[in-house]
Amino acid sequence: MLTMQSPVTPEIPTLLEQLLDASAGRTAGAAAFAWATPQGVRLLLQDKEFKSFLDSSSFEMVVGVDAITTPKAISLLAELMKVHAGLRVKAFVHERKGSIFHPKVSWFAGSSGGALLAGSGNLTVAGLRANWEAFAQVRLDKSQLKSVRKSWDSWVLAHKSFLRDLTDPLVAAAVASNKSSFAAKPILEAESGHLDSSTHLGDEVDSVLLAEIPKGSTRWNQANFSRDVYTGYFGAKVGSRRRIVLQHVNADGSVDAVESRPSVDVASHNFRFELGAASGLNYPAVGRPTAVFIKTQFGTILYSLVMPDDARYDDLQELLNSLAGVTPGRMRRVTIGLAQLQVAVPSLPILSVSSVED
Repeated sequence: MLTMQSPVTPEIPTLLEQLLDASAGRTAGAAAFAWATPQGVRLLLQDKEFKSFLDSSSFEMVVGVDAITTPKAISLLAELMKVHAGLRVKAFVHERKGSIFHPKVSWFAGSSGGALLAGSGNLTVAGLRANWEAFAQVRLDKSQLKSVRKSWDSWVLAHKSFLRDLTDPLVAAAVASNKSSFAAKPILEAESGHLDSSTHLGDEVDSVLLAEIPKGSTRWNQANFSRDVYTGYFGAKVGSRRRIVLQHVNADGSVDAVESRPSVDVASHNFRFELGAASGLNYPAVGRPTAVFIKTQFGTILYSLVMPDDARYDDLQELLNSLAGVTPGRMRRVTIGLAQLQVAVPSLPILSVSSVED
């Protein structure tokens, strides 16, 4: 099946979603990517569903170091190998002039067959879900899977001298001068600093969502939304599991790690996904937690969870009152433009967060 990933058609599954789907229920796999970034590594390998695959399976990965791949990406991959016993990652290091390591392919094996994905997307946030990319997923029967594994093993053996441990000095030397070409893009690194909202945040009239979060019957971090918000703002699709990629901006302006969340619809017609920032917090006795979501140009959604004891809460409530009135029995959800939020609550830290790498 051919998939043409596109940032302007969110209903089309992304490479990330297809990789997660292909890994589900599998017992082994392998992948080669021309380059990787820290956020791309986190987005796939630290996704809850892919972590479940890694915890019970063997997975071999080869990453190129000719460009883009940075020391941070290599360090993160090395750390993840310590966490997952079945994960083995090698770097492809060569000195051949006029050639670069450029594949983007993965395969997964199970008891009755497997899946093969090949295309243009790398292990970056952009490649996994935000760029225009093309890739094909092929379901494999046992005979086809055997052939794929044979081809992979033959290639690994033939290139054994190029495959280096991540701690090899040659790897460090190769990535030392690499710089991500995504340096000016709005895909956040947790340690990144401050974002120039005038150039990086979405400027559509509905790029901002203000949403009061209900208490619910159990954990309120499983935030419920109306169908219109769920599909219209977040781009989820009723009846299918899509990935929503979030990053929380704290009250001090620091940015938490990426959250890759599956969308969930339930029989009660509630539509929800988890907000990591709400985990472990008690629901306030007075007032409603209010989330501010802002779309970035590449689909990642920044959000801040503003609690009633936050200094900016009253200003945010005034803005909601002016837009949606006072509704004691209903959660208010409204979409506005970024400029309107900047005028009404200019001190929100989410408006001055920056991104320096993918």
